[in-house]
Amino acid sequence: MPITVTCPACQNTLKVKDEYAGKKGKCPKCQALMPIPALVGAAAPAAVAAKPVNREASRPAPKPATSVNSAPAPAAAPVNPTATTPAAKSADEVRAEILAAFGGQLQIPPVSFGRKLGTVFVLLVLALLPVGYWLLLAGLAGGLVWLWTSDAGKQLSFSLFWLAQLGGVFLLLCLLKPMFEPRRRRVQGYPVAPDQEKLLVEVVGKVCQQLNAPPPRKIVLECSTRLDADYGGLTGLLRRDATLTIGLPLLASLSVEQFVGLVAGQMAQYRRGAGCRATNLVREIDGWLWRSIFQRDRFDQWLSRMISRRPGFHSGTLLWPLWGIKLVAQAVLWVPMFIANTVASAVVRRTELDGDRCHARLVGGQTFADVLPRMRIIDYTWQGLLTELAFRHRDQSLPDSLPRQMQLQMVDMTPDLCAILLETAVKPEEKPFDSRPADSDRLAAVASEPKTGIFRCDQPASILLANFASTSRSMTWDYYVATFGSQLLKTALKKVG
Repeated sequence: MPITVTCPACQNTLKVKDEYAGKKGKCPKCQALMPIPALVGAAAPAAVAAKPVNREASRPAPKPATSVNSAPAPAAAPVNPTATTPAAKSADEVRAEILAAFGGQLQIPPVSFGRKLGTVFVLLVLALLPVGYWLLLAGLAGGLVWLWTSDAGKQLSFSLFWLAQLGGVFLLLCLLKPMFEPRRRRVQGYPVAPDQEKLLVEVVGKVCQQLNAPPPRKIVLECSTRLDADYGGLTGLLRRDATLTIGLPLLASLSVEQFVGLVAGQMAQYRRGAGCRATNLVREIDGWLWRSIFQRDRFDQWLSRMISRRPGFHSGTLLWPLWGIKLVAQAVLWVPMFIANTVASAVVRRTELDGDRCHARLVGGQTFADVLPRMRIIDYTWQGLLTELAFRHRDQSLPDSLPRQMQLQMVDMTPDLCAILLETAVKPEEKPFDSRPADSDRLAAVASEPKTGIFRCDQPASILLANFASTSRSMTWDYYVATFGSQLLKTALKKVG
């Protein structure tokens, strides 16, 4: 009779033939490796007797080629996500398996003394750009004070004097805006408590140990597909207090091996003894100039909403002159941005490619090559899911767990469908003066790296969290409240299987 098996990772229930008793197979939903319990009672001796005994003690038994994918479709009955089975592994067993997957010491790509010296030279050149900008601001402010107090200002006519003063103050405000403009608002972040998410913190620390990099000061989860490490400002850079941000929907769409590789690629840019502090300061200056020209901050987004909130003339149309604040700063900073990008692009790209080499050496070149297009598919799927939320909100069918919904939708992304999307809809976003290397350059940089790395683990990355299900639901609810308002009712949510 068929054996009922529950996947320990996603709690999917399957029925498999009794001839697979005592073997292992992959779950067709999350691809996690799960054991199939042996037959008990009277059926066990018959199963043993039906199999020939291997008498060759000098060699191990061959690994069975069968997979649970050949089993019948899962039962239609609803599955309790909190249910556990005897086949499920304990937290200690999962931890031991993942940590044991680190099968050696990573060989970090060396950085020559000449390259470090070149990075310092580039940093000195780029440091002159903001210093020159500050001197321009100081000169403009001093000129306004001089015009106000000097005899030359008193000799001007009343209208000309105030026109010069008001114009100078407006120009000064336009140039001050890039210095203090707030970053674009991101989704809410949830700092990870090390005593509650011990496995995640331990795995990230193990990756940093392999890279000879300081572990991040804190790990933050958010409801997005972002995975990024940054210092969060000049103070954090000087203290080397990096913050690792992990999007929970991204974590739900990866295996542990893929996730560890991505973390290695990020944290490799903070390793010790490689001139990373100077490199990251170069990236901060270059990034500040680029954002001042091309990126809209929160003020720009608010102004755009006020002007275009309805067609025709309205009160928001009177705010059109405020666009001049952005245009003046863009005109002044364009030349410094061009110089900084030209000088710093080689340093930034070499650092990015070093991170890719660390990524490939840790988990293998094949995993690196597989995860590049997968990240694009994940971003595309996530954007589609967010687009559907407005319709689902209207129909009162919002999924109660966006990470879990994302996980299920990625299961439906077959290789053929992914290939079609990569050729048509999912293409690299081209940005002006982008200093990041193209995918072709990244693949060429790791072409000589071994196909397999020192870390191998095909378990779903969601097992790194102690309670993935409840964290996902809580984070999803906060995301809905921020998007649709606090009047949203939890009864309008649809449980994700």
